[in-house]
Amino acid sequence: MKKILIALTAAFLMSIPISISACTLLAAAGSAVEGGGVLFGKTNDVKFPYECKTMLVTDDGYPYYVLRYQNRKGKFRAQFGINKYGLGIGAAGPGHIGMEQRAAMRGENLKSGIRYYLGRCKTVDEALKLPELNNAPANIVLVDSKEIACVETFDDGRQKITRKTNGVLAHTNHYLDPELFKLSQKAISDSSKSRYDRAVELLNDGRIPLTFNDFVAFVNDSKIRRYGHVPETVETNASMVILILPNNDFKIQFQYKPDDFANKDVLVELTRKEIFKE
Repeated sequence: MKKILIALTAAFLMSIPISISACTLLAAAGSAVEGGGVLFGKTNDVKFPYECKTMLVTDDGYPYYVLRYQNRKGKFRAQFGINKYGLGIGAAGPGHIGMEQRAAMRGENLKSGIRYYLGRCKTVDEALKLPELNNAPANIVLVDSKEIACVETFDDGRQKITRKTNGVLAHTNHYLDPELFKLSQKAISDSSKSRYDRAVELLNDGRIPLTFNDFVAFVNDSKIRRYGHVPETVETNASMVILILPNNDFKIQFQYKPDDFANKDVLVELTRKEIFKE
């Protein structure tokens, strides 16, 4: 299997705020995972031309490995990833507000987002204690070897945090918290609802305890992965699956199209030792 590591400097990366679009998030922890630990899967769905690459960052706090993609303004954004200590993060944008509006609300505050948490936190608990935890509307899932958590953030900073050490969770592009959903004043899109319902169905279809291969199948499910072609229709340009063992060892799989002209996906599957050379 082709293995790719692209190292970029933190000076470049720190100009990249968290980027979120129409995505699907799935996670399982504890007794729901074969052998214990945590599983995390995410798709990244876009409707604009793009480029994707993986990268290893070693000079921005704790070393971390992420997938980046270039957005419509030509800026590369960290989309999802994991650090040396086994903290994994991915996000999905709430459908009531567009990407440009979210970026404007976020402003120039760099103390937020995937790269910030990965470079400074070893665990979910540490990330949740950061006072600057997510400063713009988003649905973020954080995982480590012991727990999974989802942070829903509304426009004014109000949040709903769900944490689990055993069980499963899923998220897409609408708020699950009734209060935040009411505040959003936005009907659930057919796509967000259907992907969420399918993710919940897959996570609860009786195959527990779940495996790494189960999650690879989930992110490639025909009702989760979107097979459009930008810019005419939405397509899944990348996905990630992580298995974090109770001892913090992990393996990760990235599947992505290098750009919107590519005919084949790149598949990268690596272990913690292979990424961080330990």
